[in-house]
Amino acid sequence: MKRTVDTNDYSNLRILKISDGDRPGEKYVQLQYSLLDKRTPQVDANGKKVRRALIENGRFLQAEDGRWQLADYRLVDVPGALVKTAELESKDLKAQAEARKQQAAGSAQ
Repeated sequence: MKRTVDTNDYSNLRILKISDGDRPGEKYVQLQYSLLDKRTPQVDANGKKVRRALIENGRFLQAEDGRWQLADYRLVDVPGALVKTAELESKDLKAQAEARKQQAAGSAQ
């Protein structure tokens, strides 16, 4: 797990759906997130690194201490239109964060 986190940059995590499993202490969660492979990033025509949009169906099990742990997962094919939507959402989130930062700096003065 640590190696995966060290070699990939994750962002824009969204929980799309949560449903009960087939037995107590089991849940299915559908997640959408953006991924940038730090080792071999994809590059667009302008030389800019490209993030991939991914959807993952994960199965979580509840441990005896009450914590939920990922048991297994399956990646879902993501249509190209969703990839573009994720890129636009990422740009929008960055713009919103920058606006909040500037607003906070302005009100602090």
